[in-house]
Amino acid sequence: MRVATRYDKPRTRPPHSLYRDLHPLLRQDSTTEFVQAIRLSMDIVGCKGGRCRPQRSPLSPKIAAQVTKATHNAVAAGYN
Repeated sequence: MRVATRYDKPRTRPPHSLYRDLHPLLRQDSTTEFVQAIRLSMDIVGCKGGRCRPQRSPLSPKIAAQVTKATHNAVAAGYN
């Protein structure tokens, strides 16, 4: 986020690479598990995401693995 909100030409990425790198996480907003995915990503990067309140069920192992992989890839690409 810091790279996207400040103009730092050597670190600024072309828009297409920003979209390509973050797309696996961004597309979670079209699913019913969006809140759970955000919270999982927050936990992975060291922010307090925690469990969701009742009515929201835990992520399936498959979706949790996808979110975990996408989050690790984004952090490895320098988005933190």
